[in-house]
Amino acid sequence: MIYSQNKELLSYAVKMGCKTAADFAMFLKARESILAL
Repeated sequence: MIYSQNKELLSYAVKMGCKTAADFAMFLKARESILAL
């Protein structure tokens, strides 16, 4: 993945309320399953 893309994802996750690494991991898993549809 491109770094700037990761940075955008991270800031988006923080906006969505992901305060911890576990929250962020859950966010990424949910995002992957959405993209897989």
